[in-house]
Amino acid sequence: MLYPETRSTSSMGQGDSLSAAPHFGFDDMDGSSRNGLGSPAQVCAQCGVHCCRLGGAVATREEVLAVRAAGYKDDFERVAADVYVTRWTHDGTCPYLIETTCSIYDMRPLRCRAFPVFQTGSGEVFLAKCPLEQALSSKDVRATRDLLLQCPDDVVRDAAEHLKPHASTLEKRMKRYGVERIS
Repeated sequence: MLYPETRSTSSMGQGDSLSAAPHFGFDDMDGSSRNGLGSPAQVCAQCGVHCCRLGGAVATREEVLAVRAAGYKDDFERVAADVYVTRWTHDGTCPYLIETTCSIYDMRPLRCRAFPVFQTGSGEVFLAKCPLEQALSSKDVRATRDLLLQCPDDVVRDAAEHLKPHASTLEKRMKRYGVERIS
């Protein structure tokens, strides 16, 4: 998830690659503090996957190509040179969400994999206090923050600019969670 603001402060230069991103996900991480809550997918399904109802996904060209290559329907719209956003359903739900399951779960973009850690258009990184947050170790959260901060400035900026008309809707939906700044 990427929420609109006006400027980006990420550190990765244009043309760099987030090669670890397609393989990253909380399913693969430390998880030392899961406290018997189950896998991230189980925790999300029990919550009702409200994060997938926040307006869809932001993805890079590389991530969209991976989704296409895996044979999934392309529900992404190109909004800038290397920025794609899923076409929202009438209520703002990600088109890849089927009931409580992500149909592209293994291929979902980094910003989906990272939630409840998310980055705003200003480059700041926050932790949403959703049920999954309770299952993550501080090591998981720091590693996710570090990956998000590697995102190229133009991706952060262009996605935020595209989502700006939806800022008030996204803000209202995020109110269901408390948030904590972590950058």
